[in-house]
Amino acid sequence: MKIETHDDADKAPLSHGAYASTDAGTAAMEKDSAIGEVTRVGMRRYRASLAAVTPQSKRNTVIGDERRCVLAISLGSANSEGAKFAACIRWIADHFDECALLVADGIYHHTLQVVGDISLGESRARALQAGRDFMTQYERVVAPHRKRCHFEWQLNSRMMEGQRFRRYLADFQHLYQQNEVYGALVDEFSDQYLHTVLGRRGPISDDQLAIKRQCGREYLVEECAIYTVMSEEGWRVFLYPGAIKTFEQIAEGRVPEAPAALRQLTIAALRLNRGAMYFADSDAAPFAAPVYDGPSSGNGTGNGNGDVNARVNARVNSDAVGQDILADFGDRDWQCLLSYTTRRRYLAGDMLVCDGNDQRILYILLRGNLEVLLGDWRQNHRLRQVAILGPTSLVGVPTFVHGHPQTGTVAALGDCEVLVLHPKQFARMQNKDPALAAALQSDIGRLLQGPHGDGARHGTRHGAALSPS
Repeated sequence: MKIETHDDADKAPLSHGAYASTDAGTAAMEKDSAIGEVTRVGMRRYRASLAAVTPQSKRNTVIGDERRCVLAISLGSANSEGAKFAACIRWIADHFDECALLVADGIYHHTLQVVGDISLGESRARALQAGRDFMTQYERVVAPHRKRCHFEWQLNSRMMEGQRFRRYLADFQHLYQQNEVYGALVDEFSDQYLHTVLGRRGPISDDQLAIKRQCGREYLVEECAIYTVMSEEGWRVFLYPGAIKTFEQIAEGRVPEAPAALRQLTIAALRLNRGAMYFADSDAAPFAAPVYDGPSSGNGTGNGNGDVNARVNARVNSDAVGQDILADFGDRDWQCLLSYTTRRRYLAGDMLVCDGNDQRILYILLRGNLEVLLGDWRQNHRLRQVAILGPTSLVGVPTFVHGHPQTGTVAALGDCEVLVLHPKQFARMQNKDPALAAALQSDIGRLLQGPHGDGARHGTRHGAALSPS
């Protein structure tokens, strides 16, 4: 199955091992308007890595020895949103068994007051709603990784209702007044906090600045109390996309008067580097479009994507074009095929091939789903979905055989795994395993011929030699 055609084709868009032309968009939309209404926006993916660990003595043990961590999520911070948040989740799932996703809804009202000059009551209500909205929105990013790591959503507002929080809050307020080092760290944080939150806004009065600085101080003091409670509960490794100097200084022992539970924390700063392009739902929802294998686990929260699952499953299991591709392959055939191909994993939204590409590579989808997209993403970064492909689909057939440029883009619809076959590898297969090569060649020939016997219009005839040259 492939996204490419040249002068014609209104082929049915989809199935296991189907051949779907990219010019079949009209037919696809007539059969299922939901497909035609789906658009994708080009975004940049990020890759997370470990930048620094405090105390430094834990640098070589934080990964491996520690199996649980806390990801500190600052509402309103770009480092805690979109592709950056997704990068953090992937990294955590690779390195930890359990993770508390700590959403700072209980202290976010300080940020809202600094930005909007609204009342305390209104800011608190908005902050709590923002926390709930964040969990709902980003569960779709977390859900695909729950099988590898136990993620647990936690709202710090609920922690702030307990007696331990109130006791530690009083301790830190007293520490701020009495301890010069801690007081300086809090004031320094407050100034940096205001600079980040207010950005390049115009000048404000001295009275307003004093109020906003106090919001910054209270934000950090309350956060210290929250982290101390979590440390007492056994959460000793805190991850940040970036870094917060205050907690690093405390972890290094600069404030020996701070509660022991806070001083015992390990603070790990994550570095976020820009990566390759991926395709997202929209500018407002910058997520790739994953398709899950059922309900997620943890906190009774589903993935919220059941309608997408149902639509994709229906599309993948309908509109078959001809027979299933590679349907006659047995275990030995697949094992042999693996020896000539490279196994490659793509994350949700990753692009396999793009419009205009003439690289002669054949992709065989092993697991997951792919989507066929039309449009010039280089010009406006927006593409329209015209088909969804299921396992055993072949991508890149006309380009692999004839060298014709792609006339569409194929991206991963959820995490997927493919086999990659190059012309030299196929030539080696023809030489060493001619029966396997002939079987694959036969399926490629049926795809190019199409369901209506129109293969000649694509530069091949049924039974013709298909060896790429």
